[in-house]
Amino acid sequence: MPEYSVFAESDRTIAAGPARGREVVVAMDGGEGARRVTPDPIELLLSAIAAGLLAGTTHAARDLSFREAGATVRVRGVYTPGAAPSLAVEYDLTIDSDEPDSRLMQLHERIRHSESVLRLGEACAHLAGRVRRRAVS
Repeated sequence: MPEYSVFAESDRTIAAGPARGREVVVAMDGGEGARRVTPDPIELLLSAIAAGLLAGTTHAARDLSFREAGATVRVRGVYTPGAAPSLAVEYDLTIDSDEPDSRLMQLHERIRHSESVLRLGEACAHLAGRVRRRAVS
């Protein structure tokens, strides 16, 4: 089973310093002059899902020789607390491309089956989403 480690610290002068992992640094406050609060754990997970989707898009596009000029993703989560808490996650991935719809769907299937997205989907109860094209000028 993979093991992950993240280090973060807090003191009275800073609400929380950055959280650092082997390959990640997450800012734990809003920066200079911002209200100093630590991020919500659900927002951190949704951010990780967004990053995984974008990384999956880059890898899938390269593997499929898919022409894309960029991508944006919006991730929404609904957390249900209780005895058996659950998190339902939906994403809306917009790809800047002039590829046909069949190739766009092929890209989406490859993204959904990428390792980073599958592992994140396993971490939460339900991951669903859609992909659409934004034509490149």
